[in-house]
Amino acid sequence: MSIAVNDEDAPDMREYLLSRRPTHDPHAIPVASNVTMREAQKDFQTHEAEALEGKAVSERVPQEEEEDELEKLRKARVAQLKRESQWRSQGHGEYTEITEPEFLPHVTSSHFVVCHFYHSNFEKCKVMDKHVGELAGALLSVKFLKLNAEKAMFFVGKLGIRVLPTLVLFREGVAIHHVVGFEGLLGGPTPITDDFSTESLRQRILSVFNNNTSSHNTETGENS
Repeated sequence: MSIAVNDEDAPDMREYLLSRRPTHDPHAIPVASNVTMREAQKDFQTHEAEALEGKAVSERVPQEEEEDELEKLRKARVAQLKRESQWRSQGHGEYTEITEPEFLPHVTSSHFVVCHFYHSNFEKCKVMDKHVGELAGALLSVKFLKLNAEKAMFFVGKLGIRVLPTLVLFREGVAIHHVVGFEGLLGGPTPITDDFSTESLRQRILSVFNNNTSSHNTETGENS
C-alpha cells in the first residue's frame, strides 16, 4: 500500500525515516536538512573560490619576482650603456696619439688612463704598441694614449721615464704605476722571446688599477 506525502509534509517524513534508521548500522550516513545543505554548498563554493584565488596568487608571486629580476637587469644594462656612451665621448675605446700640450687635458679628464711613451724607431715600442692597441677596445673604462717621448721631454723628465717603452698608469690624474719595458710581462726570469701576451698586459693593468682603488671597478666602471 502506498502512502501519499504532500510536499509540505516532506521534512517531517524525512525526520521520521531518520528516526527509524537502526542506530547500530555501521553504514548509516547522516542526512542534513535542506537549510544545512544549502549552507554547506555555499561554504563549499566559498572554499573553492578561496582555493582558486590562492592558486592565482601563488602563480603570480614567482612571475612578479621574475619580472623584478628582469627589470633590475634592464636598468643595469641601461646604466652600463650610459657609462659606455660617456666614456666614448671622452675618447675611450680608441688608442689615441696625442701631443705634449694635449697630455694634461687627456690625463685629467678620465678616471683611468694608460699612456704609452714610445720611440718611433724602437722595435720593442712597436710590440708594446700592438698590445696596447688591442686593449683599447677591450677595456672601455680605461683611456689609452700614446705619446712620442722625443716630442714630450718635459713630461718624460717629470715622470722619471728612463726606458722605452714605458706605460704610465694614471688614476684621477695621478701617476700610480710604471710598466717599464716588458718587465713582468714575459712570464719568466729568462724569456726566450721579445713578445708577450695581450692578456698578461691586461691582467697587469687591471691588477694595478683595482688594487689602488677600493670603490671603482676597472672593468665595469661601477662604484662598489
